[in-house]
Amino acid sequence: MMNKPIVDSYGRWILPVAIWDFPSRLPEYDGRRLPYAVVSTDDGETFDWAGGAQMPPRTFDEHQIIEHTDGTLSMFVRSSPFALVSESTDGGATWSPGRPSSIPCPDSRFSIIRLQSGAWALTTHLPPAEPRSFAGPQPERSYLAIALSHDEGQTWGRPFSLRVEPRVSYPDVVEREGSLWITYDFNRFSDRLVLLTRLTEEDIEAGEIVSPTSFLNAVVDDGDK
Repeated sequence: MMNKPIVDSYGRWILPVAIWDFPSRLPEYDGRRLPYAVVSTDDGETFDWAGGAQMPPRTFDEHQIIEHTDGTLSMFVRSSPFALVSESTDGGATWSPGRPSSIPCPDSRFSIIRLQSGAWALTTHLPPAEPRSFAGPQPERSYLAIALSHDEGQTWGRPFSLRVEPRVSYPDVVEREGSLWITYDFNRFSDRLVLLTRLTEEDIEAGEIVSPTSFLNAVVDDGDK
């Protein structure tokens, strides 16, 4: 499990657990190398395997699951040049064949979560040719930005730029104290920095920081330099 679980509208814990597509490793899992949903209906006392999604081409998965207001589950998997997506209408037991989504992805981790307001927040890499939208593929780990959707991922608002330089990657987002706390790494093999940005939905909608508690690119880990 590389990403956070969710709690769905029925109170079930749904964990994104994958068996990576490397047949040379753990051959006893051949035929089961999929991104799965693993479910608990008793607050984590027990867990059961639900279904997995067929999503070629894929390698490291790092998949994330999000619930729509109608109960449909969407599973997003890292790939290139777009993230892959699959849907389940039966609580994760079965999944539709994977297909490219509209989320640009340079085969790297991204973050997609539902906020308390009901909006979806997507943090991923922007296309260099169109750095103010998520239209088009993104082949590099640069132009990291966050955007909001008010129609469950059908359309996205103007992205808020977090970091433009190359070699910025692996965003993660949590919502606390009325803010989005966004972490990501920068130059992991040399500078080895972990950065933190704090934003509100109002900041993202405005395209600039308007909240007194918000800030950009604070260094929270400098690689023990």
